[in-house]
Amino acid sequence: TNTVGCTASSSRSGCTNKHIRIHITITLEEVHSGCEKTVNVRVPNKPDRIVKCQIPAGVEHGQVINYPGLGDNSVPNAPAGDLLVNVGVRPHSRYARIPETNDLVMPYKINAFDAMLGCKVNVPTIDQKFLSVSIPEGIQPGQLVKMSGMGIMGVNKVRGDFYLEVQIEIPTNLSESQRKTLDEFRKMLIL
Repeated sequence: TNTVGCTASSSRSGCTNKHIRIHITITLEEVHSGCEKTVNVRVPNKPDRIVKCQIPAGVEHGQVINYPGLGDNSVPNAPAGDLLVNVGVRPHSRYARIPETNDLVMPYKINAFDAMLGCKVNVPTIDQKFLSVSIPEGIQPGQLVKMSGMGIMGVNKVRGDFYLEVQIEIPTNLSESQRKTLDEFRKMLIL
């Protein structure tokens, strides 16, 4: 809320300018790289101000960043209030951030044969590169494959980890020939 402790024309001591709170939303890619956002700051009884806010890499969803002196300044001869920017992070279509870490997790589907025999896959990273990842043989549904140092860049300039959460796709529309071959394969595994 943009409220002032007293009127701009008041000369009483103790009058202060208030903090102004605003909300912005950024993408997960902007969390990774850091970004600059231009915001419109409404100050009581004055024209709006345009302020450029530097958002550091690694910011958390719901984190409040304080910009001293950029809030309300409508009370003369009193220090300006602060601008408090509440940062929201838009959900991503591919990745999820593990809360309170710089780690990312991404569901990744493979077929049952690749799960049994192992495979190599090319995985897109948050910085729009591709990474060749080895899926070990015998991997189970929900098991995680870790790629160290490939997650989100943190405020401490240390990158988190990136995990693939393996999901195994089971075919549903088998032909008679495929069904027969798989049944023979199953009998071989049981022996």
